Amino acid sequence: MPGCDPVQPDFVLARSDNAGIINDRRIRSLPDLITEVLSPSNAEQDTVIKRRVYALGGAGALDRSPRNP
Repeated sequence: MPGCDPVQPDFVLARSDNAGIINDRRIRSLPDLITEVLSPSNAEQDTVIKRRVYALGGAGALDRSPRNP
């Protein structure tokens, strides 16, 4: 996402009409869906750091799924 530190989401969805955001194996704009799977070993990274980066990139909401529901 432009203007943000690089992070790697656990799951990203870009609809076919939005596929142009992906080139050279990088996502160049906001994808249609970002999902993080939380685990105790990286909870701060997912809930604080990545959430801030996604918000700076323009994401309206972050869907966080627990590893063991």
